[in-house]
Amino acid sequence: MRQKVFFFFSTLAFLHSGVVLHISGLLAQPLVDVAVFYDSQRQPYLECRLWIPRTWLNSEKIGEKVLGQKAEVSWMFFKEGKLVSYDKYFLTSQGQEADTQSAVLDIKRYALPPGAYHVELVVDDVFSKKDNARFTWQDSVWVMVADPKGCAFSHLDFLADFRKVDHEHPMARNGFLMTPQLHDIFDDDNKVLTFYTELYGADQALGSGGKFLLRATLKDFLTGRPIKNMGYQEVKEAAPVMPWMGRLNLSRLPAGHFLLEIEALNRHNETMAKVGRYFEHRGTAALDLEQMMEASPMALFDKINNPDTLVEYIRSLRPIAGPAEARVANNVLKSKDYQLMKRFLSAFWQARHPEDPESAFLEYRSRVTQAQIAFGRCKMRVYDTDRGRVFLQYGPPNHRAERPMEPNTYPYEIWQYYDLPNQKNRFFVFYDYIGGCNTYELLHSTALSERRNDQWQNWLQRGRRPIDIQATQTPVQSYGGMANDLFINPR
Repeated sequence: MRQKVFFFFSTLAFLHSGVVLHISGLLAQPLVDVAVFYDSQRQPYLECRLWIPRTWLNSEKIGEKVLGQKAEVSWMFFKEGKLVSYDKYFLTSQGQEADTQSAVLDIKRYALPPGAYHVELVVDDVFSKKDNARFTWQDSVWVMVADPKGCAFSHLDFLADFRKVDHEHPMARNGFLMTPQLHDIFDDDNKVLTFYTELYGADQALGSGGKFLLRATLKDFLTGRPIKNMGYQEVKEAAPVMPWMGRLNLSRLPAGHFLLEIEALNRHNETMAKVGRYFEHRGTAALDLEQMMEASPMALFDKINNPDTLVEYIRSLRPIAGPAEARVANNVLKSKDYQLMKRFLSAFWQARHPEDPESAFLEYRSRVTQAQIAFGRCKMRVYDTDRGRVFLQYGPPNHRAERPMEPNTYPYEIWQYYDLPNQKNRFFVFYDYIGGCNTYELLHSTALSERRNDQWQNWLQRGRRPIDIQATQTPVQSYGGMANDLFINPR
């Protein structure tokens, strides 16, 4: 059953957080990433990356002497519900007690036939005295056959570090030894985004030596609007494998959620292949308030003379405003300058919908009214509630399962969205553990940038909220409980 490994190499290293990780809040648990690449014969393989902070591992000791740390790692690959391959091995370290700035990076490559796979990872801390010292991770991955006549990109990597190597190295690509960055968060301590991808088949599509354009574009994740002056492009000559590495300076990028999109375009400006990746930026760069306020107020807002109405309109933007826009909105509200409020509202909607900002605003206000009726909460406007925020940000769900009276379970709802921006089939779980006054809160979501709680089934059951935040066991549901079933098979 053990998978035959096409490329089998494990990079085990102790890396400082200045190289691999800059967000201290992510230091508590391992991080995982699985990427699909192709070899020189255009055969696919998975590159499985595991990053373990050494503070997560316990050390083996004899008296006061520290002997080292040890983790048991198991990769499992399922196809159509059946285990088709696995790999189990140990990672070991020697020496001093772990500090907060060191980590273990392990990378392995596996060849798998094309198809859809469910990948599971289990990491056990061998020297832990706790029975549940375990980290689990799972995801789905699609291993595709390379189109012999078309172009395709590999996985889009973010790099924590890279260096040129003159000698052959089993983990090097195109002369570079690269350290992947497994998280998607950047901040003021991590101001440069370095990306890497490979384009396959350009020579088949254009002929060897044919010219084409590689373009990197930064977009707002939710609206799809390109960010000005934040991308670049290069003209290339077609070859069987085209590696592309680039860097973006994020120091002037306001906080928010973004999409890095890479395209290959032919001479006719037609897209031959495209790949994208989400990331979150937590920088402190501010929006150019003066530039936002250059335009005159729209006639719709200029006619409003009721200050409370303007305040309400601005507050209602919270679910759809980016972090930087929200800071500007708060400053505008504090100013109590009603002309400035009108200019802000005009600038906000003109930036989002320049073709018809007035219709976009009126449509959004209609949605706010719908949400207030459905999800309004005592003494709270709907845009400050979790269900209201999700409804206003993403629209109505494609499926909504309501369970107000299941035995031994808090009232809960499961929302399913078939399509979200750059995402498919995402779920939101809300529950009312307080009771009364429609106090549903977001408990768990599979959508990017949303709250994630892998113990959500535990939290739904009355009196069984777990104390151990690292527990991974899914509870046996009480009689009549349907949460797990509804999450997997919405109806």
